[in-house]
Amino acid sequence: MTWALKLKVSTLSCKKVYETGKDGVKAINVNNIDRIIEITQDTSKFDQIVIPFDTMTYFKYETDKHSLI
Repeated sequence: MTWALKLKVSTLSCKKVYETGKDGVKAINVNNIDRIIEITQDTSKFDQIVIPFDTMTYFKYETDKHSLI
């Protein structure tokens, strides 16, 4: 499980960039075990976008380089 600061995602239908602290994005979690990406938005604690790895053609993420994780 990795917490990302910025995420670039490309699927067959669209390309999207998510960044923590912008456009209501509270957290980005790249879960390699379950093969999903979870994006939590701060409009509600139940607002969450889940993107399975199988639906993506490409993804790239940046983490905090000073993190202790």
